[in-house]
Amino acid sequence: MKLNSTKIPHFKAITKTYLDLSKFTKPTTFDVEIKLGAKGTIEPDLYVVWNSAPMFIELQRNRYTLKVMQAKIDRYQAYYESKEWKSFTEQFPFILILSDTRYNLDTGNLGVYQAKDIEDFIKNYF
Repeated sequence: MKLNSTKIPHFKAITKTYLDLSKFTKPTTFDVEIKLGAKGTIEPDLYVVWNSAPMFIELQRNRYTLKVMQAKIDRYQAYYESKEWKSFTEQFPFILILSDTRYNLDTGNLGVYQAKDIEDFIKNYF
């Protein structure tokens, strides 16, 4: 990775997420950019098992259009319906979007949470 790579802030955000989760309870699983299928399927930034709860975490450092974010959620819905997730977990992970932007998404029957960061997530949902 080059010193001026745009991936550096992304990996710093991943590290911060791990450290923030660990302040409360250390994750038992913390997989970075896990590949769950062919190109075009979901590509979560993180797959985490925390407090026995599986979750996919999307780290959105940039502001995206609602259309782009909805397409991402639609890919999660298709993945849910495919049942492929059952090969690695018993329950479908909830989705946590960490972003300064709140999106008005149609999440269907998926558990989707939005927060600025882990502390905001815990404050608002626990």
